[in-house]
Order: sequence, then structure tokens, then C-alpha cells
Amino acid sequence: MVDYQPSLLGNARKELTRFQAIFRFGLSALLFAGALHGSVAWSTVRAGDATYVDELQRHATAMASLEEEFLSSIDSASERERFNPYRTYNQLMGSWLQVDLVEALLAASIEAAPTCEEETIRTTLRDQAEFARAELDHAVVDLEHNVAAIKRYDHLRLNNALRSLLSSVRATVDRMIIDQRPPSPCGTGP
Repeated sequence: MVDYQPSLLGNARKELTRFQAIFRFGLSALLFAGALHGSVAWSTVRAGDATYVDELQRHATAMASLEEEFLSSIDSASERERFNPYRTYNQLMGSWLQVDLVEALLAASIEAAPTCEEETIRTTLRDQAEFARAELDHAVVDLEHNVAAIKRYDHLRLNNALRSLLSSVRATVDRMIIDQRPPSPCGTGP
């Protein structure tokens, strides 16, 4: 029986060859993934963006739940009691559409390449966030003015919940406005 003991150098060559094969495959896979989806290779997320995305999604989930309750409450109200809640609902949906646009612009700015395109989107995001902030202010004030006229407990509870949610969304939008840096001078062409 022959006792074979490989040399240390032979084992090192095997390990190096295995490592090179793994490295080549990994590098090829990474380059292929980058080619398929360009934003994987160059997209950057600013500090705070992920937090804003998460907060806006949580707010949207809460708003969807309150919207469902609000519509159910309107349906259960008498014909005479429906006008003001419908008007309030329409105003709230208009304000919420502005917040949805802020969320869409935030997603677009995250996906944009870090160039003048991103700066343009960030500028639009800041402007839209300021407009959404004004809409949210108006909606909260309207809800506060409606408190005295509300006679049903479920409408009052929803009014309070909506004011609280909109105030929270307003705080998120305020932080977004502050975090959007002013546009850098990009080449505007000749």
C-alpha cells in the first residue's frame, strides 16, 4: 500500500484554481445583472430616502384603512347627513393624490442616475412636496373646522384619526423638503 500525502503547494494550487473559478463566475453574474438592470450598477439612495419611502408607505396603508372606514361611515349615514362627509372625502382624496405624487417622485429620484437628471427630479420633488404640504395644511384646517358640525360619533372619531394621520404625513413631508438639497449647477447647454 502506497501512502500518498499531497504537498502543501499542490493543495494551494487546487484552492487557488477553485477560487478563480468562483471569482470568474461571480464577476460574470454581477456584470450580467448590471447589464440587465442599469440602475443596479449606478443607483444611489441618499440618506433618509429609505426612511421616507417606508414612512410614506405606512401612511398610505393607514390612509387606505381610514378611507375604507370613511366610505362605510358615509354609506351608513342618512341622505341628509351625507353631503359634508362626501365633500370632506373629496378634499382629502385631492390632498392624498398630491402625497402619492411625492411618493412617485421620490421613487423616480432614487432610480435616477446621479446626474443632472436626478437633480431635476429632486427639484421637482422638493417643489411637489411644498405643494403637498400646503394641501395637507388646508385639509387639516378643514377637518378642524368641521369638528363643531359633526353630530355622529363615528364621523368624529374618523375626523380625529384623519387629522392625526395628515399631521404625521405633514411632518414627513416637512423633513423631506428640508433634506432636498438645492439644485447644483448642471450644464444647461449653449
